[in-house]
Amino acid sequence: MPSISHSRADSYLLCRRKDYYGYTLSLRPVSESQGTSLGGAFHQCLQVFYDFIKAAGGTRRKQKAAFKDAVKAMHKKYLELVKAGFESPDNRVDLKELLRRFVNLEPFVKEGWLIKEVEKEFLLEYDPETESRFRFVIDLIAEDPKGEIVIIDHKTAYDFFDVEMAGLQGQVPKYIGAMRGLGYKVHYGLYNQFRTRPIRGEKMNKGQMVDALTKVGYVHYETQLVAPIPEEDPHEEIVEIPLSKLLVKDLEVLCKEQDIDLYLGPTEDQMSYQLPIRATAARVIRTFEEQVAVAEELAARDLLPVEEVERTAYRTANKMVCKTCDFRELCEAQLAGRPTKLMLQTQFEKRERRPEIEVSEEVSDEYS
Repeated sequence: MPSISHSRADSYLLCRRKDYYGYTLSLRPVSESQGTSLGGAFHQCLQVFYDFIKAAGGTRRKQKAAFKDAVKAMHKKYLELVKAGFESPDNRVDLKELLRRFVNLEPFVKEGWLIKEVEKEFLLEYDPETESRFRFVIDLIAEDPKGEIVIIDHKTAYDFFDVEMAGLQGQVPKYIGAMRGLGYKVHYGLYNQFRTRPIRGEKMNKGQMVDALTKVGYVHYETQLVAPIPEEDPHEEIVEIPLSKLLVKDLEVLCKEQDIDLYLGPTEDQMSYQLPIRATAARVIRTFEEQVAVAEELAARDLLPVEEVERTAYRTANKMVCKTCDFRELCEAQLAGRPTKLMLQTQFEKRERRPEIEVSEEVSDEYS
């Protein structure tokens, strides 16, 4: 039986129609091959960074010392992507800003973690009789400061997984189970998350607005009735008004007039969030059992004629699923009975599958 990856199982559970387009027909949008998604480009740059760190040596001191040169190597990769025509998607921060955040907030090398593997591919044969296999690639394997082995999955997302949502995600528990099945000692997993949407951060309070206006040299004057001598009639005079005397709403107007951003920008916690996953043995086993069950179902479907697979490739028709699907226009056209031949010829191409390794390397002493 061919190996079924987590990505395919996830795609199938999300929408059978999406699996049909992406895996049965092996389609992908032409635009995806011409450019690179923000998440894909970010992953490529991080791979270069951590490859450089790992190559620096097997000690924390050597890896820390290589940080600046690793950043330079990553920047070189960024320039290659830009030269190749990379453009970040609309309404998201561009790659340069995302990488700037990463350099400032990098959570592992700076904190004394030891990078052991980068984009490492594994193959677990869990049923020799049927040659059932699970192929997977782990973004990063590291040893934390306490000496525990951690598998790390990089995520770029509009919003972070929270603890409850992460508890339902099967990717990390599935990888932990597969690694342990291969004889590796893995203590826990971690989602290394970076937010892609712009964050304005907290709004300035009154004191901060006053300080910002003062910093740019703004002085507030108003015309007031003044009576220097009580016996005289009051007359209009332009006087300086302390900014602290103004109302908040008036300070906001003045800040806008002076091109002062009323928002302080995102905090570190709003830009980057590392979420550890310490899955119980029962959780790991249950998740991997579900992977096996889905793999068996998909393997059986792959033996059917394409016409039969297409007939039972039911649509999820969920707003959130469909909104981000690469095949939405094609799906809509076929559902409405419109011709799709030209769309298939011009907007899609055959996706080349990644060559599979035949067997995982033997477990070294440091992992066993």
